[in-house]
Formats: sequence, structure tokens, C-alpha cells
Amino acid sequence: MSAHQLKLVRIGIAVLACVAVAWAFASTAFAAPFLYVSNQGSDNITPFSVAADGTLTAQPQVPAGESPLGSAATPDGRFLYVALNGPPDQVAGFAIAPDGTLSPVPGSPFSTGLNPTAVAVGEQGKVLYVANFGADTVSTFSIDQTNGTLSAVGSPVATQDGPSAVALSPNGQFLFVPNFGSQSISVFSVGGGGALTPVAGSPFNQGGAFPAAAQGDAVVSPSGTHLYTSRQMGNLINVFDIAPSGAITPVAGSPFPALSPVSLAFDSEGATLYSASKGSNLVQTFAVDPNGAIVAGPAAPAGSAPGGLTVGLDGKTLFASNSSGNNVSAYTISGGALAAVAGSPFATGGSAPSARHNAFVDTDDEAAFELAGKTKQKVKLKGKKTKVKVKITITANEGLTTVSSGTLKGKGLKNAKLKSVTSDLSTAQTLKLTLKGKGKKTGKKVAKLLGKKKKVTANVKVDGTDPLGNKQSRTLKVTLKGKGKKK
Repeated sequence: MSAHQLKLVRIGIAVLACVAVAWAFASTAFAAPFLYVSNQGSDNITPFSVAADGTLTAQPQVPAGESPLGSAATPDGRFLYVALNGPPDQVAGFAIAPDGTLSPVPGSPFSTGLNPTAVAVGEQGKVLYVANFGADTVSTFSIDQTNGTLSAVGSPVATQDGPSAVALSPNGQFLFVPNFGSQSISVFSVGGGGALTPVAGSPFNQGGAFPAAAQGDAVVSPSGTHLYTSRQMGNLINVFDIAPSGAITPVAGSPFPALSPVSLAFDSEGATLYSASKGSNLVQTFAVDPNGAIVAGPAAPAGSAPGGLTVGLDGKTLFASNSSGNNVSAYTISGGALAAVAGSPFATGGSAPSARHNAFVDTDDEAAFELAGKTKQKVKLKGKKTKVKVKITITANEGLTTVSSGTLKGKGLKNAKLKSVTSDLSTAQTLKLTLKGKGKKTGKKVAKLLGKKKKVTANVKVDGTDPLGNKQSRTLKVTLKGKGKKK
């Protein structure tokens, strides 16, 4: 896995941080992106083909098993896994054909703990995590890379009362599990083969007012710096800082008011948080500031009892399953704002679509590229130069064109940008490039802020396009730290 180095060179000090990113484009040609919606009431799955404008076309329903809830797909779009709330208590696995049709993987369904509710795929498609709501545990399975068969990894690990969701950090280092019945959050570090170990201090109290308002969904910001949990009964969203150790602490102002939040999702850049408001039949939008705090923005009408928020892998579409309306609301995303797709909502043909996350598979000849690796920071002296540089190493398994750009954010920093760089990976090898601060005063302004112990973040956006024109984007976000110079 490659590493990105972010280097701030300024008067007397330099700050370095390392993260990692890679692209993985599948070699099999697919027909179109697909959204897979679990219908809890009719025990089946509705596959929808997704047009470029977000229009959904329902395909024949597929039997799933008893009471299907949350689902997740592997990043390469080959396998789909669905929690079956039972009884019996199981996880169903499906192979995804090039035309989006589903067929059970060998041995499916697979036994798990009592009342499985939510699933998450980790280790770049090699591991599946299952929240067992009734057993107060999380089960770990390895995913056979050839046929999708699941094999249990060790024994289920204990959580607290009623684990309701599983959320992985973008770098795959940590798994976050909100506990519905105990108003706490269990946090695990992820080891080799997906093994889970509680981090020091876990489980963590949700913090803030209204302690009886139980946790529901959980998502991690694309930057990996903050955790968000929904509390439907308290009309609240909790926000936590994530330390390098995985420990979490509430951000200032948390919890934040929301309208009966059930399901949460982020836009691709992490600038907007979406919340399905089950009681108000809305999808709320929240602007996210650099410290993780959220401010409510415009809400978009949804169907009856929305949940199951899912963002398309291109970041341009959002879908909400309406559990009482038996349909799915579809939206386009522009600058974080939502606009209903013509013809929305779209009928599932089943009953009671799950309020848990549904799976989106971008089958247009690509799989999602992911942020991975560890984030580290260190400080060292670096002369008297005042420059900002972002050094990136990119790898891909086929030819790829990238456009990299970025911004620097901090108090008083206006229009501080990193110069855009366009590059070609014509032989699918490794490429190293540097983004420099734009403007002569950028470095001095950043150094001055650090000298005053102010927060400065670098946001780097990398857009990748493969030879067939398939596109994906990812944003890297790093907080700069240093003693600086008070000028």
C-alpha cells in the first residue's frame, strides 16, 4: 500500500503526516450501477439498476431469508452480504453477476449470533463484521476471495447491550459499534485477519444530555477524524473526536439537535452529513465544520418513514428506503444539496424496506478505490523556508489519469489553495507527485496560525479516471500541528 506524505515547511519547523490510498478497478465489464434494497417485511431483496441521473429501475426480487436488514458489498462489487434478523439468525451471501443478478454463494446462509442487524465489509473485501443485536456481540468472518464463502474468525467479541450498527474507519484500523440498550459505544482495533481487540477505555459513554436516548446508526467521516451516531428517541446526533488510539471524546456542542435521526451518511468529501428523519419524513442536511460540529441546513422531502441512507460510489446520488411507503427516494447531490430525481420515489415491490444501510455496487467496470493505511505525525526542524507541500504516492492496477488539488483551511485563511496537478499512470505503476501551496503568502499565513496554536487542515482531493472513462474521487484530510512563529 502506498503512502501520502504531507509536509509543511515553515520557519523553524516541519509537520509530516502519512496516510495511504490506492485504486482498484475491476477487470470485468458490468452493465450499470445497482442498488440492493432489503425488504424486511417480504423477506427478499430488490435490485435496482441506477441510471446516470439517479433514476431507479426495479429488477426481479430475490429471496433473502427471514427478515433481511443491513447489507454491504465487497469493494470489487463481486459479493453481497445481508443480515437476516431471523429466526434463524444468519447472514446471507450472494455472488453478483455482471448484469447485477444475485445467486447464493456456497454454504449460504451462514449462522451468526442472535438477531443480526447490521454488517460491514473490511480488509479490502476480505472480512465481514456482523452486529448481533440480541447476543450483544460482533461476529467476524473471513470472505473467500474466489467464491464468497464465509468462515468464522475466532469467537464473537462482546459488546454491551444491543449493538445496532458497525462502522469501520476509512483506514480500516478501528471498528465502532453503538450499543442501543446501554447508551454506549464499543470501539475495537482491527488486527491481522480482521481480529478485534477492544481499545483502551472501551466502551465509551455517549456523553452530553439525554443519556437515555439510545444509539442507533454510526458513520465515520471520510477523513477518519470523527464518529457520528444517531439517537432517534432523543432527536439527537452525537459527534466524537477519534484519537490515534481509537479512543473517542465528544466534540464541543455534542450532541446536536436533529429530527428523529435513524440513518446517517456522508457526501464523498465529508462536507455534508445526511440524516434520515423517520418521524418527519425528511432527509436532513448538516454542514460539517473542521472540528466535526454540524449545523442543520435545508431538508429534502422523503417518503413515509425514511431510513437506509446510501450514497452512490460516485458521490452524486443519495438513496433513502421508506419503510412504511415500500419505496425508495432518490436524490442527486450538488454541493451537498439534495434534489429529487424525476419519478422518485420508486416502488420496491416488497414490503417494509429496511431502515439499515443498503448496498450500492458500482458495476460500471470499476470497484471503489479506498483510503487505507495508518496516519502518523512527527515534528522536525527544517531551516527557515516558508512553503507548504503535499507529497503523494499513488498506485493503481491499470492505467489511470489523476487530477489532484486541495485547499488549506484555518481561521483567517481565505482561498488558500494547493496547485492542481494532472498525472498519468500509463503503465499502472506507482506515481509520486507534489502539490505546492498557491500564492506567495500561503506558507507565511499557515506558519503564523500554527504559531498561535490555531488549527490548520489540508484537504486534498484526488480524482481518478480509468481508460473506459469511469471516475471516482477521494478526499484526504490531515490536521497540521506545530509550534510556529508568532508574527
